[in-house]
Amino acid sequence: MSNFHSLFRPILFAAAYQLRGIGKIAPFYFLLSTWTTSSRVYNRTAGRPVPEGYARAILPGVVIAYAVPTVLMFLPYSSIDTWQDAIALWQFAPLAVGPLVFALGRALAVPDPDELEMYKNRDVAPLRAAYALGVGVTGVVHVCVVLFALAQGVRLGRIFGVENPFSGKWPSDGNPLEEIFQFFKWDLASWALVTLVWCLWSVFDMRRLGYVTTGQALRAAVAVPASLLALGPGAMYAGTWYWREGVISELCK
Repeated sequence: MSNFHSLFRPILFAAAYQLRGIGKIAPFYFLLSTWTTSSRVYNRTAGRPVPEGYARAILPGVVIAYAVPTVLMFLPYSSIDTWQDAIALWQFAPLAVGPLVFALGRALAVPDPDELEMYKNRDVAPLRAAYALGVGVTGVVHVCVVLFALAQGVRLGRIFGVENPFSGKWPSDGNPLEEIFQFFKWDLASWALVTLVWCLWSVFDMRRLGYVTTGQALRAAVAVPASLLALGPGAMYAGTWYWREGVISELCK
């Protein structure tokens, strides 16, 4: 794992999507990822392993740097100033994930690994644990948001329509809440669409490389959009990589 990939690229993209929105930045991220992973060396099963220290650092790094500030932002504070401070802290959370994972990875690195270390698949368990937790947490959040919207009488088909699904609950002309809603609506829609395309491309790439059969690829291609509807884009993304990691690690035995 190079210093650029483990540290600088996450910081650059996190800063970009905090400023411009993830829906606008995600296409560039996936295009760059497609280009950087197109080499034949990367596509070999021997090129799959992540250094064990970094694999073990991903889960605690994401929880400490991103999940904790996110939870703090939604706690019921008695003071609005405290709540605003929590929101301000969260703005820097995506920027902190890369440096923290990099630092933890260096601290947890295996000293003097032998020549066969990369074939032992010791990184698979912590990587898949991180993906599984990502599926679980983002899936639960997605389901809770959907159920909350239904409980509030909001028809899901209207959320991404032209009409404001919350019409009547606030004035629409020049109201900042309306502008915020429109921004997040289309930002989420754009991100979900490009993530869906990326996940389907990952399935196709696994079949192109011969790592899965046509039947396996077709089942995965059906599961990807199904997971988007049932569990949301975050769970779809993490779930796709959970599946991909498992397939390739089996080939490395």
